Amino acid sequence: MELNDFASELLPHTPLLLRLARRVGACDADDLVQETFLRALVARHRYQTGSNGRAWLCRILCNLAISDRRRRARDERMRARVLATTPEPETPEPPPRIDEPALRAALAQLDPAERRILELADVDDLSYREIARALDCPIGTVMSRLHRARRRLRQHAVPARQPAPAHPARTANRRVAA
Repeated sequence: MELNDFASELLPHTPLLLRLARRVGACDADDLVQETFLRALVARHRYQTGSNGRAWLCRILCNLAISDRRRRARDERMRARVLATTPEPETPEPPPRIDEPALRAALAQLDPAERRILELADVDDLSYREIARALDCPIGTVMSRLHRARRRLRQHAVPARQPAPAHPARTANRRVAA
C-alpha cells in the first residue's frame, strides 16, 4: 500500500484513537496514539485497503495499552523486590588514628627502595608504569614492592585494634543455652 493512501485512509481516525487512549487509562494518551500509528506504519503491508481501518488501529492501540500496563506492573514489582532486598547502608568505620611520630618511625623502618616507591606512588601520584620507568624495573616488581611497603607501613604505624566487647544479652543467652 502506498504511504499517501495509507495516511489518507487511517489518519482521520486520530480523534477516536485519542478518546480511546484516554478511556483505557493510559497516562500518556498522545504518546500511545503516536506509537499506534508507528506500529501501523511498520505493519502497513498487512493492511488491506478498504477494510475496517478503525478497528485495526483500535486493536493496535488496545494491545499497546495492555502491554504498557503489564510492563509498568512488572517494573513496579521489580522495584519493590529490589527495595525489599537492598540492605541498609552500613556506617563506615572511622579510619584508625595515626600519630605523626609513629608514622615517621614506620617510614624510617622501611628499606630505601620501598620508601622511594611509596613516595612515587602516594606523594607524587605516579602510575605503576611511570614508577617502573623511573626506577627501571618491571611493573610487577613495582606492584609487589608497593604492596609490601604499604603492608609494613600499616603494621608499624597503625595500632592494633581492640576487639569489640561481646553484647551482654547474647553472652547470657549462650550461657543459658549451653
